[in-house]
Amino acid sequence: MTLKEELKSLREYKIHRSDERISRLLEPMLQHIGSPDPKLRDGLIYSTFAKWAKDDCLTDEQLQFLLTTCVGESHLFYHIGKCGDDSVFTRSFSALVIAAIMQKDRERRALPAEVVKETLEKTLLYLAREKDVRGFVKGKGWAHSIAHGADLLTSVTLHPSVSMECHEDILQAVQDCLFKKVTYVDDEDERLTFVIEALLDKGIAAAQLEQWIGKTSEKLEEYLREEGHSLHFYRTKTNVMNFFKTVYFRITLLQVRKQIEERIEYWHRKLY
Repeated sequence: MTLKEELKSLREYKIHRSDERISRLLEPMLQHIGSPDPKLRDGLIYSTFAKWAKDDCLTDEQLQFLLTTCVGESHLFYHIGKCGDDSVFTRSFSALVIAAIMQKDRERRALPAEVVKETLEKTLLYLAREKDVRGFVKGKGWAHSIAHGADLLTSVTLHPSVSMECHEDILQAVQDCLFKKVTYVDDEDERLTFVIEALLDKGIAAAQLEQWIGKTSEKLEEYLREEGHSLHFYRTKTNVMNFFKTVYFRITLLQVRKQIEERIEYWHRKLY
């Protein structure tokens, strides 16, 4: 029986933590997490990992094994920096598995605090280094590295072991994603906004968020001076403005919304 056939057959049964099939399938599933076959990668392997985590089918040891593997060089950082090949699927779907583990551990609290903090550091590094930012890949399904990376960053940010002392690094990661020299067209700005909402849930001060919005606009100003009225500049400007608009409609802090209004109006007057 192939891996695909076995995972399909599992859907017919309720899996319990003691089921020996879980231990037997973990490594083959990890080996194929980046398969270019979207039905295997997304529809079966990732969805099964997510269900097992959500339904408490995995032991603490299995969660730790999954996390250690997925944050490593063979998964989250597999061929990091490459563009246009299939390695992005391994990185991107490893990010989703880690996000599911972090979400479960927010309830279970089995992972040591230092492991969670290390996972945050790896997440920040991954988002800074990822260069393949394709959304949907014809014939192979969703790569969506920025969206999946944003989901991971959101999940780690919400973990109780992550303190607000890390908020500047987290906001820097969001800003890095906005300046990748592409225009996002597959709701990446929506997924990045979830990181902002997570920070608000953790208690970030409105003034801190307001200051960051101003700094992001200033970085766009620097980018204009460096790039001029280039395609790269306009694509980046579109990302920043779309992100600002999305944040505006998803938060209720009036002073932050006012800052966003001012930044959008500034760029409208400057360029048009």
